[in-house]
Amino acid sequence: MDRGIFGNPFGVLVEESGHHAFVPGPIPPNIEYDDRLVGELGRTESSLGELRATAESLSMPPGLPGMFGSLEAIMSSSIEGTTATFQDTLRWDLGQVSPEDARRLRMREVLNCRSILLERWPDAKSGGLLDNDTIKEVHRSLWLDVEGNEAHSGEFRLHQNWIGGGREISDAKYVPPPLRYVSTLMDDLEAFIVDPPVMPGLLQCAIAHYQFEAIHPFHDGNGRVGRIILCLMLSAQARLAWPLDISTYIKRRQLQYYNRLLKVSTCSEWNRWFEFILGVIRDAADGSVQRVRRLREESERCKKMANTGNGAALVDMLMERPMVTVPQIRSRLGMSYPGARNLVEGFVEMGILAEAPTKRRPRLFFAPRILDLVGG
Repeated sequence: MDRGIFGNPFGVLVEESGHHAFVPGPIPPNIEYDDRLVGELGRTESSLGELRATAESLSMPPGLPGMFGSLEAIMSSSIEGTTATFQDTLRWDLGQVSPEDARRLRMREVLNCRSILLERWPDAKSGGLLDNDTIKEVHRSLWLDVEGNEAHSGEFRLHQNWIGGGREISDAKYVPPPLRYVSTLMDDLEAFIVDPPVMPGLLQCAIAHYQFEAIHPFHDGNGRVGRIILCLMLSAQARLAWPLDISTYIKRRQLQYYNRLLKVSTCSEWNRWFEFILGVIRDAADGSVQRVRRLREESERCKKMANTGNGAALVDMLMERPMVTVPQIRSRLGMSYPGARNLVEGFVEMGILAEAPTKRRPRLFFAPRILDLVGG
């Protein structure tokens, strides 16, 4: 780790055997509420307010949180190198992904991330406790059934880790705190999350995310666990109707994301970090508003075309999961197999559904316009 980049660090460098490591300072930091930061806070709160108003004014399918939770899990995992897409998760849920493809796409990591978000989001939204035991359980769940990663899952790391530089710690771009600091730092972070000082909730989210990533308490998976914590905290602070897919917008500025985190450590550039993460949250909120409004318009358009009770119910299914099979529709809507098949064929004729290429059975159908609106 290059000591020369630490000009005005938020914390201290400690010398270890053959390398230096960084120990972040106590939180919260001293915050300079200049006009720029106050403006960023105001604009982000406004975007979140519009998102809440949109959720309250539009009647949407109950499965919408699941769709947004899936998107967040997919994009957060893709930052760490997975290649599974939204369509891949839909195919998986319908038994259309082979074990070989699942391993290649690292599907289990994505699916675990999705399960964590969807299981914990309702509790987080209602102010559920996000303490160290919960964070450890999130980490344990992330590596469930992931070969080679279960040995120390759910426990703080037992060895020194580092970021960048390959095999040698001496070449690392960033070296987190040595083991002897981790438990105390995580206890302090827990106190900050559970019983925060009086401050804007959005800044609390930004500070907690930085501090977690700076500590890097687990042997692996810190990026995804940190973004899960951020998403859950944000759901509680902003009273959101569904998880915000913030990783979609972090992914677009991935290098800047890493640089802004590092600049807090090396130069105490807190306001630049706040401005970055507030911009990500604002873009995610604005994107969700646009996506939900367009999905609602598409739902109404399709229901007018279908013009039957079962047709409207199928449209609602597609808004939750825009990929279906005839047996799935038959089971979900309580229809006969011929009735479900005829309903699907009618949707294909209307252009609402199209058949997806697959070597597996049953036949697979997807809603192209809905998938496009979701971003899949």
